[in-house]
Formats: sequence, structure tokens, C-alpha cells
Amino acid sequence: MASIYKRKRAKKWTIAYYDHNGKRQTVRGFSDKQATERYAVKLEDEADKRRRGYIDHTQERFLENERLPLEEHLEDFERHLEANGGTPKHVRNTKKYVELVFNICGFKVPAEIDAAKVSVHLAELRRSKKVGVRAVNARVTAAKSFTRWLDSTGRVRCDALKSLKRDTAGERSDRKRVRRALTDKEIGKLIHAAETGPEFMGMTGYQRSVLYQLALGTGLRAGEIGSLTPRDFDLTNPQAATVTVRAAYSKHRREDVLPLRSDLAKRLAAFIAQAMKHPEARLFDLPNRTAELLAFDLERAGIKAKDTADRVCDFHALRHTFITRLARSGVSPAVAKTLARHSTITLTMDRYTHTLIADERAALDKLPTIEPQAADQALAATGTEGGGEESAAHLQRAERPACPQVTPSDVIDQRDMDREDVAPVDRKPRKDKDFGNACHEMTASETVGEENAPPGTRTPDPLIKSQLLYQLS
Repeated sequence: MASIYKRKRAKKWTIAYYDHNGKRQTVRGFSDKQATERYAVKLEDEADKRRRGYIDHTQERFLENERLPLEEHLEDFERHLEANGGTPKHVRNTKKYVELVFNICGFKVPAEIDAAKVSVHLAELRRSKKVGVRAVNARVTAAKSFTRWLDSTGRVRCDALKSLKRDTAGERSDRKRVRRALTDKEIGKLIHAAETGPEFMGMTGYQRSVLYQLALGTGLRAGEIGSLTPRDFDLTNPQAATVTVRAAYSKHRREDVLPLRSDLAKRLAAFIAQAMKHPEARLFDLPNRTAELLAFDLERAGIKAKDTADRVCDFHALRHTFITRLARSGVSPAVAKTLARHSTITLTMDRYTHTLIADERAALDKLPTIEPQAADQALAATGTEGGGEESAAHLQRAERPACPQVTPSDVIDQRDMDREDVAPVDRKPRKDKDFGNACHEMTASETVGEENAPPGTRTPDPLIKSQLLYQLS
């Protein structure tokens, strides 16, 4: 039985009752005693229904969470992303995109999230062309990750944006920044320009030279290279040298151990020894604007950062160059995918592998030569007419008889044996092989179609081969 009481100097009454688990609960009521009593009866009645199983606790929890403002859920979602190892930039951008979509659509609580309204908003963004398809897809990814988290944590009944899809085809055709791969000649110019160049953005020319060689020799991203310390390199044996990217800085949140070429390993060993840094200190002091860093050395090397097709060469283009050089060297696509640390081989071959006109020309040079051919040569190749000496010999063989003709009189049956005017003959029945003896002395060149004859028969003559003719003769 619920009870109500009022503390000293309190303006409102307090309700004390036992919930469905038998625990004593206290709830603040109202300043009016009768209203507080009615509220106490309601609380006690709900506790009794829960105790008897008339109220579903799961549905009740859904109702409570769906009434909470989205801001509270977003704060919990932000902490969830940080706990799972999300970078500050990823967490910040994800929350920003979710807030942008939900504020424009007018969603205040999770129960109001509607996939149809979000689809209309995204379609208007695409038509207005204020943002690219990739930016629109980023909003879709962020919003879907939030609603999926709400569903997985039991805060809502279902994922409201499960049916929402990304425009992957439009993203491929509407890429705002298309990167290109450097040629081997351009790589040599870049390394030389950096090594002989002055200090820029806090890095000496020698440091930038080693930085570019490491990026071109491993395909590591700028953030991954910036996280490397001397302890992450195993350069004891240059033939088996490796570099380790820790899981906290890898894009797919896994520790990666990558091999190094022996010449690059020796260059890195000399660089680390000269740097004289603490084993846990960052090896490279990378600036935030790595594209400007590379553009400085590209200009000194006489290489345009953007070509005539509007393809750019920024720091991430060094990763494109690494994967493209693997493809040009004939490396298996599966091996290239592993070295690139991609989730799918399609990403490796379609997005990161670039071909040059020289590569396409070299591929065409491997095809057989296409030349006009005389009519008799073509017929000789097919074995029909005009085949030269071979065809003439073939026709001569066809004109010769395959075997001496055997008349029906040569076949003796029982009726001939009864006649007195018939000379005695060998009454032993003649077999197929006896008829074939007539052809025994013929050369292989005089036999036509021997390879097509059935087994055990030395001639294609139908008169001799037919068993039925033996009986009718």
C-alpha cells in the first residue's frame, strides 16, 4: 500500500511505494494532497501490473527512450565512437552530419526519425548541387550509423533508416578530386628536388626526401606516417625489414606489419640514426597541410600539381603511385590488395590503379600482327582448296581405288557347294580379315580414309565391310 508524507518545510508531498521487484521507491508528488494520493494509486497500480506481467518491460523501455531528446542520445553516441577508437576528426564529422540532417528534417526525438523525410532532403541537396554526391553520402553514412546504434543498444524498436541507400554510382561519376599517379621519371625529379631543397614548413629537404620515399615505398597514409616512431621499424636485417602501423592509427583499426625494400630499409636506418630521437618519439614532424608540403617540392621539380585532365597530385596521390607501380610491375592483384590493406580488390584495381598511354601501348604491342592474307594461303590454313602440294597429293590419293574390287561371285555359300560343276574350293568361311589381306601390300600413301575406318577393318570399301552382303551374295 502506497503512503504519502510531507517533510518539514517541504512544499510538495512525497510518495513511498514498492515497485514490481519489491524495492521501496520514493517519488515526489504535488503540493495538493488529493492529487498526490491519486498519483500514488496510479504508481501502485502500475507496479502491480508489472508484477503480474500485464506490462511489457521492453516496450516500456522503448517508450522512455523514444521520448528522450536526440541531443542526449547523440552525446551517448559520441562517447560510443570515442570508446571504439574513432579519431577526433571522425567523431566530430559524424556528429556534425547527424545534427545537420536531423535539424533540417525537424527531428527532435528518436520516434520522429523518418526515412522518407531524410530521402527528400538528400534529393533536394543533390538537385541543388550545393554539395557533391560524396558529401551527401557522408551524411547518409553518419545518419545510418546513428540509427543503427540506437537499434543495437535497444533504445528503439527498429532501425528507422535501414532502407536508406548510398548513391555509390553517382559518387564514382561525380568525383570532385581525381588523383593521378606519378611516373618513375617524375618520382626521381621529386626526390632530388626535395633532397636539395631548403627547409619548408618545419621540415628540412633531407627529411622530406625520406618522407616521400617512405610513402612511395609502402603506400602509407599521411596520418599513419605521422604516427610512426623509431620503435615501429625493424631494420636489423635489411632483407627482412618491416614497419608496423599500430591499430590506433590504422584506418581499419588493425595492426599492420608491412615489408620494406632493402634499399629503403638502409636509407631509413641511416635517417633514424641521424635523427637521434627517442624510441617513442614521432619520427616525422608532419604539418597538417601535407598537400602544401608536396606542392612546394613539385613546383621546384617542375612537375605540375594538376594535369590537363584536372587530376591532382597531393600527398595521398603518393599512395596511388605505390599501388599503380605494383600493377605495372606485374604484381598479382591479390598481393597488391594485401599490400594496400584494402577490404576489396575492386577498390585496389578501380580507384587506386592508374594506367598511362604508354602502358596501354605496351599492352597493344603484345597482340599478334594483323596483316592481309592471300586467298590460297587462307584456304590452305583451313585445309580446303588451294592448299599447295599437300592438297594435290591428297587429291591424287583420293583418285586411286582403295582396294581391288571383290565381286559377289568370290563369295561361296552353301548353294554353290551343291553344284557338281563348281571346282573344289576351301570351304572354310572367309572372315573380314581375309578380305583385308588384299590391301596388305598397299602403302600408307595409297590408303584413303584409313583413320576413319572402324577398328579391325583395313579398308573403307562398303562392299567389303558390310556383313549383310556376305549372306546375300
